[in-house]
Amino acid sequence: VTILNGSDIRPLYNFSGEQMAAYFGYAVAAMDINGDGLDDLLIGAPLFMEKTEGGRVQEVGRVYIYQQKTYGMEPGAPAVLTGHQEFGRFGSAIASLGDLNQDGYNGMKVGSEGHGMGKGTGVSPDLPP
Repeated sequence: VTILNGSDIRPLYNFSGEQMAAYFGYAVAAMDINGDGLDDLLIGAPLFMEKTEGGRVQEVGRVYIYQQKTYGMEPGAPAVLTGHQEFGRFGSAIASLGDLNQDGYNGMKVGSEGHGMGKGTGVSPDLPP
C-alpha cells in the first residue's frame, strides 16, 4: 500500500504485508483511533494464514494498525488484530463508526465475510489509546 502526496502525487509512505497472497491492502481505512487528532491507517489482509498449536496452517485474516505521529507515519511495527474463525477473512472490510459510546475514541468495524454459515459479521474491538 503506497500513500501519495496529494499535491504532486509523490510517494510518501509504502506499507508491505508480511505474507505473500494474504491480500494485504484489500481493505484500507484512515481514522483517528487513539484520540490524538491524527488519522491512523488500518490495512486489511483477509487471507492471512497462521499456524495452530497443532502445527496446521489456517486462514484467519489480519488487520494492521499504523498510528500516525506528529512527525508522520511509521511503516514498521504496527499493532495487529488477528481473526479467530478459519476462512473468516477477517479484514475484508474496515469502516470507521465514529465515537458511538462517547468515550472520546472512534469505534471501528472490521468485516469478516466468511465468518459462520456464509453470513458476514464483524467485530468492533476496544483498542487502548
